Amino acid sequence: MTVRIFALFSILSLCLAGTAAAAGKGLELTAGGRTVAGPGSVAVASEATVAVADGLEGRRLCATVANRSRGSSVLVELIGNTTDSQTVDPGSTLALCMDNTDTVQVTCQVGSRPSACSVDWRVDEL
Repeated sequence: MTVRIFALFSILSLCLAGTAAAAGKGLELTAGGRTVAGPGSVAVASEATVAVADGLEGRRLCATVANRSRGSSVLVELIGNTTDSQTVDPGSTLALCMDNTDTVQVTCQVGSRPSACSVDWRVDEL
């Protein structure tokens, strides 16, 4: 029971810290004690996909992604034994967690004002 509560608290802390940090302007996702990749910033062409972290060896990870774009959403995918994905709306931030993650990738989706996407990201181990 204590382990589950600690794990839940850790996940929530990572999500909230990433979301709060990404609320400002520019790259503000800072590395923490459990960061395994990033933080980084990447420009992604419309309808293109970029692997921001690869070779993660099936670890239990959370990716925090801040979409700095004004008109296009960003699809975040965690890929391993399975794939989990979520869409980050323009100007929003999301943390997505999954067991057995090998790759984290982002795709710039065509939006109301198609343009390249600006994405800040960080990957943390749980």
